[in-house]
Amino acid sequence: MKHICVLVEGQFSNSADVKSGVPQGSLLGTLLSLVYLNGLSGTVTSKTQLFVDDILCTQ
Repeated sequence: MKHICVLVEGQFSNSADVKSGVPQGSLLGTLLSLVYLNGLSGTVTSKTQLFVDDILCTQ
């Protein structure tokens, strides 16, 4: 199972289990990312920039 924690102002949060999602490196993950990111950029009102597997939204 995958775990996640965040770093805020030099302090790590407690670790939490990730019980959903698509495994990294899978073909399905790549396809779902492309579908989601391409659809998202057309629906938000802020300026967007698409990268390989990421999106940047600015005002």
